[in-house]
Amino acid sequence: MTGTPGVGKTTFCNFFTWYLLGKGKGVVLDKSPRGDHDYIVLHPPGYQRGVEVYPENSRVPAGYFYMVDVTGGEITDVKGVDVGRLVVLKSPNTKAYGEL
Repeated sequence: MTGTPGVGKTTFCNFFTWYLLGKGKGVVLDKSPRGDHDYIVLHPPGYQRGVEVYPENSRVPAGYFYMVDVTGGEITDVKGVDVGRLVVLKSPNTKAYGEL
């Protein structure tokens, strides 16, 4: 999903995360996909742990949606993500998502 700054990409990400959790789906939030940080895993309702922080090189849990906000670069490595469950948010810049 691309759009000019201020159009609502982050708001959509937040809404879609809430929607998916409401439907019993797991979500991974990656706000800075440059390989220098951890990311947040939101497990579906009823899961033993609601929220966890995974180390930067961990695989995305199978069946989870992966929401990535490409704020200043390229997606360098997306491990174990089903492309059908990948949501990329970015202001127009083909460098960031051109490989997908």
